[in-house]
Amino acid sequence: MLTSIRENISGWIAWLIVILISIPFALWGVNSYFEAQSTVVVAKGDGVKITDRQLKSALDRQAEIIRSQFGPKAAAQTVEKPAFRQQVLDSLIERQLLREDIADNGFRLSDAQLNAAIQGTPDFQVNGKFSAEKYARLVSTNRSSPAQYENSIRAEQAMQQVAAGYEKSAIVVPSRLNQLLALKGQQRDMQYALFEPSLYRDSVQISEQQVRQQYDASKESYRSPEMVSVDYVVLSIPELAKTIQPAEEKLREYYEENKDQFRSEEQRKASHILVAATGDDEAAWNKAKEKAAQLAEQARQGGDFSALASENSDDPGSAKKGGDLGFFGKGAMAPEFEKKVFSMQQGEISEPVKTPFGYHVIKLEEIRPEAVKSFDQVRDKILQAVRKEQAENQFYELAEVLNNTVYEQPDSLEPAAEAINAKVKTSELFDRNGGKGLFSNPKIVDAAFSEQVLNEGINSDTVEADNETLVALRIKKRQQSVIQPYEAVKQQIRQQLITEAAAGMAKEKAAAMVKSLLAGADWSGLVQQNGVQSKQEPALTRDKDLGFGGKLTASVFRMPAPASGKPSAQSIDLADKGQAVVKLNQVTDADPAKAAEADVARIKSVLQSRFGAEFFTAYRKALRQNADIELNIPE
Repeated sequence: MLTSIRENISGWIAWLIVILISIPFALWGVNSYFEAQSTVVVAKGDGVKITDRQLKSALDRQAEIIRSQFGPKAAAQTVEKPAFRQQVLDSLIERQLLREDIADNGFRLSDAQLNAAIQGTPDFQVNGKFSAEKYARLVSTNRSSPAQYENSIRAEQAMQQVAAGYEKSAIVVPSRLNQLLALKGQQRDMQYALFEPSLYRDSVQISEQQVRQQYDASKESYRSPEMVSVDYVVLSIPELAKTIQPAEEKLREYYEENKDQFRSEEQRKASHILVAATGDDEAAWNKAKEKAAQLAEQARQGGDFSALASENSDDPGSAKKGGDLGFFGKGAMAPEFEKKVFSMQQGEISEPVKTPFGYHVIKLEEIRPEAVKSFDQVRDKILQAVRKEQAENQFYELAEVLNNTVYEQPDSLEPAAEAINAKVKTSELFDRNGGKGLFSNPKIVDAAFSEQVLNEGINSDTVEADNETLVALRIKKRQQSVIQPYEAVKQQIRQQLITEAAAGMAKEKAAAMVKSLLAGADWSGLVQQNGVQSKQEPALTRDKDLGFGGKLTASVFRMPAPASGKPSAQSIDLADKGQAVVKLNQVTDADPAKAAEADVARIKSVLQSRFGAEFFTAYRKALRQNADIELNIPE
């Protein structure tokens, strides 16, 4: 559900809302389920009540997010820190304070809005339509009730209303807008030279003694990782779907019930001539309209529309095709353009039509009417849809069987596999960083290395690999971590030392060149002296990638501008690519008055969202600072 909410909101504030609600509502009301079983309250006061089980659930969820993004090691290190526990608790407190304050101020979600939010959620739809059965089943599967889930949606949507209010109330002053427009379009005249480590590798000499010393000093670095192989059982909707062969009458029944899905909307083919005009210059707009009217009249008098478009249109994409825009449906063009096209007769040539791009002369070439595809045309698509629908029903029934069997018979996966008509498979060895395919999933890796599987030797709980796949596993083979012998890693160590030494030499050479440039030395002479490649960019913009993952461009735009005739030079670390020595010659800001309307609108929107986010953050902090919350965090 959170995925669906995330995909349908945007902006800084919306993401802030997702962060706030993702912790306590990641399991759809599971906190309410746990709360009844817990008597320990870790935070209370001013309408806030948070139990130890709510906190544990939130901590587990946040740890899972960290694992999926940064790996098990980073998650383990973060979760152990008291500061992490405190941050999660603070987020829970802030969220409850928000809910209370929002309710006190009368923000509400109507029943109609609630129904629209739920019925518009793809997770609860079957073939694009809301399914009450699927909704109830998913909510129940996640240990919640419809009432609990709907209350959570009311709270989330109310918070979005408040957040949106802060965003819309933010004012963007022209001076700030112009400042960002000038920076966005800024150009930089620069040149750079690459000091690649490969230039110096041949001059590096590493002795056997150095290799041995490195090994002895850091043996732990050459420890092989602990690895496991597991037996596992998979229950997945795609695999179930492959086994389903629906009756032909079922397919035809689906076709009759869902004909709207196979209806192709009316499309129209048009050509146009654009006479461009933008900005607030009324005279320019009048001139464009006059020219467009003249071209329309020429076309009506028998002029070749294609030739007129090729010679006169300011739309370069269609002009070279005689103005041809091809077939398109509603929603593809500017509203004014679309309204006119869909009111014209075939062969008709329009009067000038105004859009934000200028004036258009339109010729309607052809009409492709609305039509419903025949059953035979869409049979394959229907077959896949029916298979998936039936597979989903089987999946939720078998999921309960799998859950129960792996728990009730923990010493083998065979009973569980037999119960769901699957086979027990065996994985290759993999470590805590994951393996191939299914075993690259952090959830599966965590289960394989859990205490339950690794040390107790029993079945794992079922793991939700994704929305369509459940996995249960048990240990098959365990390979302990050991320090590898010197002979096995000495070549690896030698290459490591050579790489480090070459990188160090590149860094020293680059630093020396920067020092010489700042002292007034000639660029060309230094490039030749160092035997490196040099490139120049006289008008570098922020959106031009010079390579290196965008790091070089970003670093250039962080450099200070040259001052009073003195050069600006820096050495930029490009990781394994070496060093780039950059000389910045000139910085030229863009003219805000010449910025494209789309850029102005986008930057204004970004500023408004950012300022709104700052206001909303201040509001949240004030709620927290003014609240009297009693904490009782167990050791």
